[in-house]
Amino acid sequence: MFKNIIFDLYGTLVDIRTDEQKPEFWQAFSGVLQQEGLSYNPVELQKRYLSLVQKALARITHSPYPDTRVYLVLETLFHQHSVSVTPEKLLWITQQFRKLSTEYIRLYQGIPEMLQKLKEHGLKLYILSNGQREFSEGELRELGIYEYFDGFYFSADYEMSKPDPQFYRVLLEREHITPSECLMVGNDHTTDIAGANAIGMASVYIQSNHSHEVSLESVPSTYKVAQTQNQGRALESILLK
Repeated sequence: MFKNIIFDLYGTLVDIRTDEQKPEFWQAFSGVLQQEGLSYNPVELQKRYLSLVQKALARITHSPYPDTRVYLVLETLFHQHSVSVTPEKLLWITQQFRKLSTEYIRLYQGIPEMLQKLKEHGLKLYILSNGQREFSEGELRELGIYEYFDGFYFSADYEMSKPDPQFYRVLLEREHITPSECLMVGNDHTTDIAGANAIGMASVYIQSNHSHEVSLESVPSTYKVAQTQNQGRALESILLK
């Protein structure tokens, strides 16, 4: 049995659908910014936001898979218009960005029970996610599974994403563990599994509604789980072998 289980988040533990393209989102978010003294036409706001994201990503040279924090992009937006905003208020605005773009968010069936059993067996659990801490920590708390984890690693904090092996090394070095002691669990063979393979880590590929359309047999993971109604139970049967 592995000592450390590293989970992808969305599509693996959490089922979520967001849409940052719909006009209704930008209309609503422009209203949030207007309340804080920043006036933007929704269409122009979307263009400006995407432009700032691209500029931030272009400045990152240490990873072929760059990422950036939405928090910092929004901070730049305020600074460029000389509108002051406190860190606490900016965090709230960043979280509103996420909430307004979220159509639904829920745990896959059996996930809390599976995490509880893993902890009862003394395993260390970690999140390694291509995402934003400002979004995910609150969502994990609201979903009731935050306390199960021993560490959280979000790509935007390190300006690098899976499958970059450097991102995996950040977790390994900070937690003082080795690849041979770990098992990566994820639903994306191009990021979760590819990154684990690149660093010599065993992996579990779990097929979900957010996985790419690819045959299960073709995924180069150590273990494979076909899409199932009870995702937690299916994972538990492998993780507690």
